[in-house]
Amino acid sequence: MCQGQFLIDVRAALVELEQVLGPEFSSLLPPIRFASPVGLRRDAPPGQENHPRYQREKNWAPGQSPFGSVSELLLMAEPGQLFRWISNDEPVELVLGAKDHRSAVEEPYPATAKPGETWHSRKSMTCVHDVMLHDEHVHQSTPMLTLTLCHRGSCEPDRQHTVMLGMIQRRQDPPAAPLTWYDRRIAVYESSPPYSMLSVSKKLTYRGETDSRYIWTGSMSYYTNHTEFPPPNHGFLDDEIWLGFGVNDAAAGWLDIRASELVADHYLCQGAPAEYRYYRQNSLA
Repeated sequence: MCQGQFLIDVRAALVELEQVLGPEFSSLLPPIRFASPVGLRRDAPPGQENHPRYQREKNWAPGQSPFGSVSELLLMAEPGQLFRWISNDEPVELVLGAKDHRSAVEEPYPATAKPGETWHSRKSMTCVHDVMLHDEHVHQSTPMLTLTLCHRGSCEPDRQHTVMLGMIQRRQDPPAAPLTWYDRRIAVYESSPPYSMLSVSKKLTYRGETDSRYIWTGSMSYYTNHTEFPPPNHGFLDDEIWLGFGVNDAAAGWLDIRASELVADHYLCQGAPAEYRYYRQNSLA
């Protein structure tokens, strides 16, 4: 299951879907772009071709910028590493250079840390790793959504107050941890180049998660909000988001949450623009 990744339009995989939706809704959908499974792959850096992370890819996060081409498909392979899909026969293209992937949490972190005590990742060099206080591999967990930091109808989306966000997670297993569990966070990025990481949330937990029942998150999408069909990957603070999750790899569930709750209680990354700080703070009022 984790040996490779593929893109396919669900309408091609489940031909009954358009019949279930009916002709009225089906006519609003875009043409099928991926009619058969299309493999996703990236070129490994020189000398790392045999590294496990390039031999067994998993958990890439697709997304689109509202300020880019409607045909441009972006893929976040790891936090901060953004690629662009090119064609069926080519590997994905790195959007940014290695230095542009780097980010760091704003000091002091945690808030009680004294000057010079904030820990920073030396290997991964991202704000996510700083907040998690470790340098191990972190997986993307959900697709990327875009969010304008105002209530629907109260402003027009622009680059200053529209961001991309997605969930990331790190699985921990015994003996390194007393039980299997997921450390999950929301990471927020700029919605246009250079797509810098802006902030990282505190730990997210599900009510009912227990020592013997771990939960992992696999999808995040906007509900239709009774405004538009199909629901886009862009929304506003008062829109409803559905999180889809798995329980012990044996059952599935979902919950609904307001978009505003996913950008609350965040740690800021160094260099986060004043505009993001302003609009995010106002969104919490």
